Amino acid sequence: MSFTQLAKKAVFAASLLILIGACAGDGNNIYRIDYSGAPDLPDTTQALTDTVTASGLHYYVIAEGEGPYEVAIRSDFDVYITVRLLDDKVIDSSYRNGATTPRSMGPSSGTTLNDLVEGVKEGLLGMKEGEHRVLVVPPELAYGSSEGSKYQYETLVVDLKIDEIEN
Repeated sequence: MSFTQLAKKAVFAASLLILIGACAGDGNNIYRIDYSGAPDLPDTTQALTDTVTASGLHYYVIAEGEGPYEVAIRSDFDVYITVRLLDDKVIDSSYRNGATTPRSMGPSSGTTLNDLVEGVKEGLLGMKEGEHRVLVVPPELAYGSSEGSKYQYETLVVDLKIDEIEN
């Protein structure tokens, strides 16, 4: 099976698990944080284009963004983000304990794109306000073989939506 087929199956499987509620409220979150407010992955029955970058990152544009600015290395921006493993466990989200708070990123927030795993950084670059993407980040663009990382050799499914960009 090709990586593209695997990526499409992963996005479909993750959204299917959420739709049937397989993980809703089961208390198995890795950090024991209530991510129940995290949105479902987008409906994958719509025609999505699998874009594959030269590095091997797969991404799907769910909604096009608008506005004059794009995320760049030195941009300040707010993003809604949910990171899942292929088994649909949420490992990080800006949706916590019922609150919806975008993450501020950029030089003025103290967290820059260079602080992120390579695949998420690559997936964010060029996004516009309102744009919504789902990334399938292979291990070599995530935590790879990092000794001591819980997510060593894990593929990440990352749901991103840009709220606001300040240039």
